[in-house]
Amino acid sequence: KYGNKVRVIKMGDFSTELCGGTHIENTSEIGLLTLTSESSLATGVRRIEAVTSETAMARLRQRSQYLEKIEGLVKVKGELVIERVENLQADLKNKIKEISTLKEKVQSAGNQDLFDKLVSIGEHSYKAAEIEEGADLRKLSDMFFDKVPNGILLLYSTKKNKAATLLRVSKNITKIDCSKVLNEGLKLLNGKGGGRKDMAQGSGDAGDFGKFESKISELLNQSL
Repeated sequence: KYGNKVRVIKMGDFSTELCGGTHIENTSEIGLLTLTSESSLATGVRRIEAVTSETAMARLRQRSQYLEKIEGLVKVKGELVIERVENLQADLKNKIKEISTLKEKVQSAGNQDLFDKLVSIGEHSYKAAEIEEGADLRKLSDMFFDKVPNGILLLYSTKKNKAATLLRVSKNITKIDCSKVLNEGLKLLNGKGGGRKDMAQGSGDAGDFGKFESKISELLNQSL
């Protein structure tokens, strides 16, 4: 890359580098320097980017304006901004948890009939239910098996033109393969699914839940 003569730039006793050319007469021309990013290029090699001179001043002015706006929003100034933002983040996280807990309670209350009107398949209690849009099928299945440990559950929910399904059985029911049964049933909905023997989920086109449930019931009885 270089000819017989190589230019070397030395700064004090701490930096000696090969240099293809300089862009300033003296380092004082650089003036203010502020780092904008730092990243890894390879093992032991870092890349540092910075802006200098008037560009650096403009960047600091802009960031100062951002800080002033944040100070106005959180009603504190200077270094107190950091603590206030951290507190707001913690409060937000707690509120999100509270909202999630409340949603689960509302969902639980709205789906209490999930545990009612069970029918029998073989020696097992069976429930097939069409659930409201947006419900967490997996959490609902956990609720069901807390109440009906030796059961079989089929859940179905639609959103726009799509159906989401879940088939789950008690772990002691070894004759049923939920993945195979659900996949076969979902052919009615032009869909497919997968999972474990004791629990599978799938999706397809929204259709007649009654026909879909009848097919699943038939397959479950055949398995037992």
